[in-house]
Amino acid sequence: MNKIKKEKGFTLIELVVVIIILGVLAITAASKLIDVEQDAKLAVIKQIEADLHSTIEQLHMLAEIQNKLTGNAVVQTDYGPHQFWNGYPENYSEATPQMGFLTRFYDFGPLQKQEERYKYYANDIVTYESNNLSAIGISQTALFEDKCYVEYRHTGTGQSIKSITEGC
Repeated sequence: MNKIKKEKGFTLIELVVVIIILGVLAITAASKLIDVEQDAKLAVIKQIEADLHSTIEQLHMLAEIQNKLTGNAVVQTDYGPHQFWNGYPENYSEATPQMGFLTRFYDFGPLQKQEERYKYYANDIVTYESNNLSAIGISQTALFEDKCYVEYRHTGTGQSIKSITEGC
């Protein structure tokens, strides 16, 4: 008698179903990882914004202690002299050329001068400083194009801190 041995294995349809299920699981896991990266960037931006608020409030109190709350004044800080207007630090200090707000109070080290602006790069953290804007954020290409940063603006009428997070 000739016995035929029946082979056991997966059919093509079973294999396709398993591959589809694995693909769905991979897509779900990848989207969770992408969300984690976005959440981390947003957390960094929120922390930078909170730090800026705190720093500016402390500097405003220092200006108040030195009785320099009106007009143009140079306030002596622990980091050296800095230009203030109406009790708040200016973005770019005429008292110490080449020292922007972020450069002075966050000790970022050497900057790269580009025209009248200064930039600092460390990994994905980028700063930008000019006469009316200090910005710090996360970028691998261009800070303002990537839209994941915090800006500090000081003008003759007031100051503002704003988070830009569309690109985080």
